[in-house]
Amino acid sequence: MSHASRMTPTIKQIPFGKTIVVAPLNWGLGHASRCIPLINQALNQNNKVIIASDGIALNLLRKEFPNLKFYELPSYDIKYPFPSILFNLIWQSPRILRTIRTEKKAISDIIEVEKVDLLISDNRYGCLSLKCESVFITHQLFIQTNNVFTSLFANLINDFLLRNHSAIWVPDFEGKGNLAGMISQVKPKMYTGKISYIGPLSRISMCDSDQHQLYDVICLLSGPEPQRTKFEQTLVEILKKKRLKVKLVRGTTLPYDRAAHAHIKVIDVATTAEIQEDICQTKWVIARSGYSTVMDLYSAGKQGILVPTPGQIEQEHLAKHLSQHPQFKFIQQNELNEKNLTNLLKD
Repeated sequence: MSHASRMTPTIKQIPFGKTIVVAPLNWGLGHASRCIPLINQALNQNNKVIIASDGIALNLLRKEFPNLKFYELPSYDIKYPFPSILFNLIWQSPRILRTIRTEKKAISDIIEVEKVDLLISDNRYGCLSLKCESVFITHQLFIQTNNVFTSLFANLINDFLLRNHSAIWVPDFEGKGNLAGMISQVKPKMYTGKISYIGPLSRISMCDSDQHQLYDVICLLSGPEPQRTKFEQTLVEILKKKRLKVKLVRGTTLPYDRAAHAHIKVIDVATTAEIQEDICQTKWVIARSGYSTVMDLYSAGKQGILVPTPGQIEQEHLAKHLSQHPQFKFIQQNELNEKNLTNLLKD
């Protein structure tokens, strides 16, 4: 596929000369990172851009856009005592719904103060207002679970929460050749006229084919705890024994309490420029199969070994769907050991 066809497309729906609030969900760094090209386009079109989020998502965007105005929104602060992420969400749904109501009040105040023309929410359900155009970004039009009844329940809630948005932007291709599989392709009747497929949203551009390979492996970690830390521990235990030059991008500011190894470079959070450079200077990337990471690797044209977060059905679906793609390989976290990783790293 050509370089031009891999670039993030221009989003035709972004206006010129308006005041825009961009509000990504703080669930790892993915929602914030995929908003970076959108924010850049909005700025290039002479818009005033205001960012609203919380936690590490807000920190990442502060680092990327230090001159913009920021607001901190209420945190969903989801806990993960159970293996199934869906069960965790259902169990905590009363508190999540309370947070959505608080978030809706906070965003309403921002819109009033800043005289906002367009609100763009990336998976923050409470970021909705009747005072301005409200856009929701999601690649999940059909939420997957392992049970037909929980799937029905999850999609009824999703449809209920999306029904009042002015538009829904899906960062994928429509139809054949899409990245998210059936997750992004189902169109309930209530969405008719609201959906725009805007193509993959990535802060990363295509790597040059003759770029110098500084690393054998880059590990891009992300996602909720405690699974992020377990993934980190597993990878370090395997890679410390191998004669490979490795860079570990942890995706967190939590303390790194493992021994240092000369062939493993460790950093906490990387900027877009650093991620671009890292991805283009390595042969393989090991990462979660979060959709934003998938879009970054696809846009860069780099090979990825995808390891779904245990219990996160959407990531498992994405990894299995993309294992048929020439850029990607797939392994479950509980199967990740030195022998299996060695086999995966072979051409």
